[in-house]
Formats: sequence, C-alpha cells, structure tokens
Amino acid sequence: REHDVVRVIEGPASFVKSANGWYRIEAGDLRGYVDGDLLAATEAPEGVLEPDDESDAEPERSETPSLEPDREAEPSDPEPEPAPTGPTGSFITPVDGTLTQGFGCSSLGYYVYDPELGCAVHDGLDIAAPTNTPILAADGGTVVFAGSCDCGLGNYVEIDHGDGVHTLYGHMAERPFVITGQQVSRGDVIGPVGSTGLATGPHVHFMVRVDGVSRDPAEFLP
Repeated sequence: REHDVVRVIEGPASFVKSANGWYRIEAGDLRGYVDGDLLAATEAPEGVLEPDDESDAEPERSETPSLEPDREAEPSDPEPEPAPTGPTGSFITPVDGTLTQGFGCSSLGYYVYDPELGCAVHDGLDIAAPTNTPILAADGGTVVFAGSCDCGLGNYVEIDHGDGVHTLYGHMAERPFVITGQQVSRGDVIGPVGSTGLATGPHVHFMVRVDGVSRDPAEFLP
C-alpha cells in the first residue's frame, strides 16, 4: 500500500523490464519482490534495526531465487582420436598364435598350381589361434576390401600399404571390424580369428602380395 514502510533485503534484479529493477523486500512477516519504480528511500522508523545490526542479519536461504538463469553444465569436448600413423614399412605378426602351415608347396588340392614350382602353392601363412582372438593390421594403410567371398577366404580384409604392397587376412569368424576405405594403423584390431571359408579350424590365413604376386609373409615379419 502507498506510504507503507518496507525493508529492502537485496536487489536490484532484472526479472522484467523496469527502470530501477526489482527488489526483495520484507514488511513484518511478509516477504516478496517489488518494482523499484514504486520504492522511495526514507529514514528507518524508530525501533527498526538497520541492516548492519548483527542481531538482525539475514540468514542464507536455499530458496532465494538466483539472479542468473539455471544452466546445465556443458559437456567438455571429447578428446580427439589419434590419427592413423599410415604405413611404416615394418610389419608385425597379425595374430598371437601357432604357425601351422608355411608358404610354399602344399598337398591340399584347392591351392593354385604353380608351373614354376611344379606344385600347388599355399600362398600365405596359417596361424592357428582360438576363435575370436584379435587379428591385427600388420602395418598401417588403407582397407581396400572388408567382407566375404567365395574364394576360400571366407570373411577377410585386404589392406593397401602403398608401393604395391598388400596384406590379406582370411577366415575371420564374422564380418570384419573395419570397412572399405578406412585408414588403419599398425596394430589396429581389424577382425576376429575364425574358420569361415575353406578352413579346417580357427586360424588366420595371412598373405602378402607385391604388385599382385604372392610373396612369403615370413620375409616381411620380424
């Protein structure tokens, strides 16, 4: 009401447009907010304690409205993933297992006959390991095939390492973990050991081709 004496507790706060802002006030047992345009400064009436009187200090109240809008904490930017290293020119063994068949002549009938060697040639290394053992990229490069075929390799991956050097990883237990066109680094997991295609047990058939010609992978491994 006009001419009522009230005590200003805090302010001004700009909740809505006002020339003088809004103030939190109290009058007896009543508390609330009033437009500063409706307030006028006056001497404190006799018996009313001044705000700096410690006995009348305003206790902190959790329900006091904030003068700033509530804002949820913004999530920090995720750490960028390291870029693939690309070809290093140095191979690692693609799976932790046991060599069960090397490169060269084979008695198995489904390998291609090589007239120069006079035999059917096993064109890679067979490394046996339990199903789902991780298969690693022997070196960095670009995935040029990731899928399955009716060529005997089942689910397999082929990686181009540049300079005409490709590696192939056959008989994966399921579809590879990489896709065609993906850049991989040496040691990246590209799929799981399996026995899809022409295989008698879980292993990886690891091949190295240079300018399209199969080479003995042992020449490239440490």
